[in-house]
Amino acid sequence: MEYIGKLFLLFLYASIIDNIVFMKFLALCSFVGMTSFFETSIGMGLAVAFVTTMASVVTFFIYYYVLVPLNLIFLRTIAFIL
Repeated sequence: MEYIGKLFLLFLYASIIDNIVFMKFLALCSFVGMTSFFETSIGMGLAVAFVTTMASVVTFFIYYYVLVPLNLIFLRTIAFIL
């Protein structure tokens, strides 16, 4: 029975968590939804670039000025997700 459980977890991991096609589809949802007009696609591209840049800056400061000095390195994944 333990073997079946491991196979189920492997299937779950491969089909949902580490699925390349699913991850690419999620990444393209905003692109596909906003590319009917050139102006909206430019605005969406700039918005994505802005949010990515701001998220990187915020997580940099959280990591180096909060987590490292307080020795909470194990919380880095949570900080990067938020």
